[in-house]
Amino acid sequence: MERKEILEKLTPIFRTAFNDETIELSEDMTTDDFDNWDSVAQMMIVGLIEKEFDIVFKLREVGMLDSVEAFVDGIEGKLA
Repeated sequence: MERKEILEKLTPIFRTAFNDETIELSEDMTTDDFDNWDSVAQMMIVGLIEKEFDIVFKLREVGMLDSVEAFVDGIEGKLA
């Protein structure tokens, strides 16, 4: 799966997690770009991603997922 496809699938996940239908993701976005990206939002995003892509992140990996690019990299690595 290409990075663009992953990003397209991540957009509705982030919209759901942050309850904001206007979110347009780009890989350069970080936790600082979202007002309410906290540990609860992080776990919601991770759970939705794991379900959508049928993958599992290890706990130590979850702590390193601090940007959209990191999520795309992580998903890409799991699907390879």
